[in-house]
Amino acid sequence: MPASPKTDAERQGLLRERIDRLSNELAILAPATMSGRIAEVRAMAVEVGWAPLGAITRRLEAAVASGAGPIAARPFVEALRDAAVLGPADAALSQSILASVNLRLAGFDR
Repeated sequence: MPASPKTDAERQGLLRERIDRLSNELAILAPATMSGRIAEVRAMAVEVGWAPLGAITRRLEAAVASGAGPIAARPFVEALRDAAVLGPADAALSQSILASVNLRLAGFDR
């Protein structure tokens, strides 16, 4: 088993890899598997102190639990990738990113 990452940079790199894997496999994952992957990302985000990622993963989990498929989940995963590039941030940024997701999703209702 590989050694667990020690530095923040290593943990952040691993977190980005998990988000990329989730993004790449979104269309083929069963809901239960998707939920597990999302939980992994959330746990890692909490570990490195990235509040925006935690907020986004909670909303993504709620969407998956309500039966949202890959198309509706995609904006949340894209927001995770955006937030991961930005790195640690405050609650105001979390709200801005989630507002962006809501705008992206508005097109699905029409």
